[in-house]
Amino acid sequence: MSSYVGIDVAKLELVVHVLPQEQGRICANSAVGLAELVAWLQQMPCQRIVFEASGGYEQALLKCLNQANLPAVRLSAQRPRELARALGVKAKTDALDARVLAVAAQLLPAAVSEPLPETTAILREWLQLRSALVGERDSHRRRLQQLQHPQVQAFLLEWIAKLQVQIKDLDKLLAKLVRDEPTPLDKAPGQGPRTRPHPARDIGRATTRTGATGSPTDRGLGGAGPVQPGQRTLEGPAPHSRRKG
Repeated sequence: MSSYVGIDVAKLELVVHVLPQEQGRICANSAVGLAELVAWLQQMPCQRIVFEASGGYEQALLKCLNQANLPAVRLSAQRPRELARALGVKAKTDALDARVLAVAAQLLPAAVSEPLPETTAILREWLQLRSALVGERDSHRRRLQQLQHPQVQAFLLEWIAKLQVQIKDLDKLLAKLVRDEPTPLDKAPGQGPRTRPHPARDIGRATTRTGATGSPTDRGLGGAGPVQPGQRTLEGPAPHSRRKG
């Protein structure tokens, strides 16, 4: 009898449900807990193991399942949510979420997911760091318009300048990482299928918007032109993350 597994991923634990056996288990989201989970799942004829993208907390799980040759499927949160609505599931607990994901494993067609190559994963982390620095810089620029005290303004201007230097340093590092990528990337890290042939072209482009100061604020990696309607950028939308514990 084939087994279909749903795993609700949180920062500290993994809540597991298996159908049609109706078995449940809770494991720590740690190296020891993942090893126990993999050993348990290897005893079953797993047809599909489904879990949601959870702000990065699922990455170690995906890697361990992949290394054990178990059929791991990472879904966006929207698909299980719509399935739960269709099933009339209104309560919200980790155990119920795991069971809905097990039902999703039974009903929703999806290809097996694979971890990103190491070089691509590193590139994604640098991109996420750059996005955070750009967000902090732009937030301080908006705050600057509300400040009255000259000393506070001077301090914040100095901090903005330091952030800008860090962003420019990251631009150079990112351009080098993309050049050194051994194979062309068909996806922007963490952003889904590419709409342009290769991210190296995006490294030299920016999506320019006007900040509170009235000056352009680069959202890409070089400062080059406005965003067109529907255009994707390396930065993309704010990532969905679900944190527990």
